[in-house]
Amino acid sequence: MTIDYVGEGASLRITETANARLWVLLVDTTDLFHCCTNLGDQAGRGSSTDKVSQIDLDDPMTAPAEAAAVAVTDPAVASVTLAVARQALRRQETDLHALTGAPGMYRLNDPELLALDARNSIVIRRSGLITALFAGLATEVGATGVDLSVTNIYQAMFQLQLNRNPQEPGGPCCVLHPQQFNDFQESLRGEAGAVQFQAATDRMLYFGAPGFYGEWHGISFWTSDQVPTVNAGADRGGAMFTHGCFGYKEASAAQFLRRDAGSAFLPVPEFSPAFIELVRTPASALFDAVFNYYAGVVEIEDLRGVEIITDA
Repeated sequence: MTIDYVGEGASLRITETANARLWVLLVDTTDLFHCCTNLGDQAGRGSSTDKVSQIDLDDPMTAPAEAAAVAVTDPAVASVTLAVARQALRRQETDLHALTGAPGMYRLNDPELLALDARNSIVIRRSGLITALFAGLATEVGATGVDLSVTNIYQAMFQLQLNRNPQEPGGPCCVLHPQQFNDFQESLRGEAGAVQFQAATDRMLYFGAPGFYGEWHGISFWTSDQVPTVNAGADRGGAMFTHGCFGYKEASAAQFLRRDAGSAFLPVPEFSPAFIELVRTPASALFDAVFNYYAGVVEIEDLRGVEIITDA
């Protein structure tokens, strides 16, 4: 009799082996907070809500008559408010799953994996908070069902110039969904004239990693899969904006953490707005890892941004 794999092997061999390497799948970790204004730390300020005051200093001088008093002109003022709130993600593992794990297998109490998981969850959330504000921009370019083109980028740039946005190092940020950016690259391929011979145009056609793709015509291009759908899912709503269009606040949490029985906190810097709390529930033989982060975002000035709506 032959002892074969599919027969007696069912009792003599394990079903399958686990490769020594845990493969982490592709994830878009673009952090759009790099394009926004940091409005400071909200911890210890007495409220979860912060008011950002605005003042419009655009009144020209006048020519009063000789010996006449100058009339008082008050500047226009306004404000926007930003609320810092908890953002969180919870992972849970049973004791049986943990104690049967072999080297290379997923285990929730692996510090390196926990840190990577927490980092990913935070940056994905941060970008999602920012891209959710794009729909609130009053000005938009593009057309539903039509692929993004170089013309759309120029239209957004022209609108920012029309609104008197200043030229700053790094230029405005243009945040697009990957499909929108692919369409932009496709449109660039067909450009003629001076644009086709620019080094920046050639560089923009290179393959790039998720996140920052480079500069073209003074505009910093970013992609994020957090750019939302619009028009019932038919399109994507990216945006081009200058520094000061959007702002964010965080609240440093480490110095205010409570060390309750049954919980432990992984070491975090004193002013970190994020932390990982580890909790074990003996009665259920469960282990929890909770990622906590405190932040909020706001649109500061509408004239600094343009929504770009094109085919998804």
